Amino acid sequence: MVLSWSDSVIDIREQYPLTPIERSIEIAEKLNIKHANKDNEPIITTTDFMITIETGKGLEDIVRTVKVPSDLTPRTLELFQIEKTFFEEQGINWGIFHFID
Repeated sequence: MVLSWSDSVIDIREQYPLTPIERSIEIAEKLNIKHANKDNEPIITTTDFMITIETGKGLEDIVRTVKVPSDLTPRTLELFQIEKTFFEEQGINWGIFHFID
């Protein structure tokens, strides 16, 4: 809700997919992290928010994921490393919003 009040926010997309899945699988392998899967099959993962903002240089996409600190398990942090690498390779600013439990 906070983002929708900002005049610089142009678009907010929730549960934005990391596609193509082949790239996130490659990143996971490179980082030696098990990719997210269901029934031993890789699944497309998502990030919480892809936000397009207007800056002095034009439109820019930024990515934010949201977690409370108690949900930041070692496995969650591994998956975030895949996500962070995925977006940073594309020049997209990635970060975590965290709230106090």
